[in-house]
Amino acid sequence: MRKRIVRWASVLLVLGSLLALFNVPAAAATPAPTIKTMKISVWPEYDDPRVFVSSQGEFNDASAFPQEVGFPAPSGVEINMVCALQPPDNNHLCQLYTTSSDGDAMDINYKLPIPTYYLEYYWDGLSTGASGNKSLSFSYKSPYQIATLTVTIQQPARATAFTTSPSGAAMVTDSDGLNDYEYTFSNVQPGQIITVGASYVKPDNKPSFNKSQTSGAATSGSSGGLSYGWGFAFAGVGVPAGGFFVFRRRPAAGSAALAAPADPSPTTDPDPTEIVSGVGPTSPNPPG
Repeated sequence: MRKRIVRWASVLLVLGSLLALFNVPAAAATPAPTIKTMKISVWPEYDDPRVFVSSQGEFNDASAFPQEVGFPAPSGVEINMVCALQPPDNNHLCQLYTTSSDGDAMDINYKLPIPTYYLEYYWDGLSTGASGNKSLSFSYKSPYQIATLTVTIQQPARATAFTTSPSGAAMVTDSDGLNDYEYTFSNVQPGQIITVGASYVKPDNKPSFNKSQTSGAATSGSSGGLSYGWGFAFAGVGVPAGGFFVFRRRPAAGSAALAAPADPSPTTDPDPTEIVSGVGPTSPNPPG
């Protein structure tokens, strides 16, 4: 009888242990990063015949950094900078990065040491037709929840008949005399696609500025100085290990080569097919 009681006690102990294992609450999942503010600048023919695109912003929860982040870009872009944006002087602390492609899109992934980021690339997304007619359509699939997203399209120097799509862009003139057309979107959700576009007439392929006017010198945290535009990517990986690079993009200085846009009065596409959330004016904020 005593042996039977001991045997049943052992069975109950094992069953109790198994039940305890199954009832252990799962570890809380790490919450997905969210972004407080993001600005995307889409500048056709800025300092290159292609489209210059920059993205900068600030994540919420600074205590979660460093952490891995990723941002989408059109496939085949020439990546120029993948950085943390260090306040108060907006130093660009450029980081190692990897890329992965998926059809017409790619992802730029890197470990961001602080919650503020900056990246830029050149995109061959400008279509050219007869008589200098040019157009672009830029789509962005949000990787995170974004409280406030601003997207800016810039009118190149000497461009006329400039039209933006969708309607509702707020026009501001920047310090270089170029017109920026800005859209503001609120509470953007992960996976949400934002699409903006522009068309204009510009017979020449000369950019608004020369690269010497828009690029600055670079200094390295681990080696000697390098000129801006040095090859960041090698086999899909950015800045070599052993340090980071600090960049400051030099603002484009006014020059006689820069002509003010011939048609400062905006026109907009009356069919706002791709607009999401609210649209309203914001103040200009050039990259870096």
